[in-house]
Amino acid sequence: MLIKRRFAIAFIVAALLTGVFSVAHAADIAVIHSSEVPSRWTDAFVRGLADGLGDAASIEQGWLGPPDRGDDFFETRFEVLGKQFSDTEPAVVITDGSTAFSFIRKYRESLFPGVPVVYCSIPRPEPEYLGQCGECTGIPMPLSMRETVHLIFRLRPDTTTVVGIMDGSPESLKYRREVEAAMEPYLDRAEIVFPGHEYGDEGGLDAELIRTVANSVPRRGAVLFLGFDRDNAGKQVDPAAIVETLVARSAAPVFGLTDQWIGSGMLGGVMVRAQAQGKAAAKVVQRILAGEPASEMLPEAVHPVPVIDFTALARFGIQSTRLSGETVAVNVPQHPEEPSGAISTGTVLGLAGVAFLVLIAVAIRRRSGCPRGRKSGQ
Repeated sequence: MLIKRRFAIAFIVAALLTGVFSVAHAADIAVIHSSEVPSRWTDAFVRGLADGLGDAASIEQGWLGPPDRGDDFFETRFEVLGKQFSDTEPAVVITDGSTAFSFIRKYRESLFPGVPVVYCSIPRPEPEYLGQCGECTGIPMPLSMRETVHLIFRLRPDTTTVVGIMDGSPESLKYRREVEAAMEPYLDRAEIVFPGHEYGDEGGLDAELIRTVANSVPRRGAVLFLGFDRDNAGKQVDPAAIVETLVARSAAPVFGLTDQWIGSGMLGGVMVRAQAQGKAAAKVVQRILAGEPASEMLPEAVHPVPVIDFTALARFGIQSTRLSGETVAVNVPQHPEEPSGAISTGTVLGLAGVAFLVLIAVAIRRRSGCPRGRKSGQ
């Protein structure tokens, strides 16, 4: 009995030591987001990252903000993040978005000296930028402008107008050129316009003008949201509020380039899902933790897929048969092909049949209720 007790104690002690050891050696991963606050994108990205890493690492997040606030703002963020990570020695730093990547290129050696960097949520950077972040690799995420334009016309071949919403930033101007190139096969039957950024209408947009634009979109049109962070007065705006306005006021469906807005009423687009981007980043982190040099890696981009909100699809009466087999369906109603609140023809006929049977049963009961041998009216 004493020997068994000693073995049991030894087993418990060994288990406890093993647990302590594994926790102590779990890698710390720092994720620096470009945004100032969490969003659908950041939540899904970190969820995918955590799913991919499992118990192999713990994740700590840092937040930045819009890049046009100036050097003083980012110096302040540098100080804040320095305090936040003062007791942490991350094994890998992940940047989420272009602002975070630029920030880490400037401050990595002060914040995380010698730590490998994995960029995410941006197109493939120029080689010189990769060299500025030391031991660096990443998951490129090109935006699928051309594929999203093709999706618009596959779902609604009779589209006559595509309305591009942009804020005039250098990034959005680049997107505009790509959209215009993608529209070329359709210019014999449709037009592309960018309100606030056309010849004779170059004043840009603000929240009130966007409401006006949304109200004027024709039913056979489509809205393509390219991003909107600053209005024509340079004032920062909430892009989520802009998408909400477009969805609520436009008589045509709204399309986008990232799944951050899926679930807000936007119909969809061809895009990389945030959770898939996070899982891809987790695979790269695991390779780094296994000893592979980050600078020698060439990870492939995550394949973009059509992501469609089926409730929005039903709202505009679009048949799901127009979608490709790789489409990711979200927000699927019980009857996606029927307008919200509609009753199917089969249901109406079924109810009518039941009512008819009830009437027959009532009539039979009334007839059988008359006493035998007694005429009606006696």
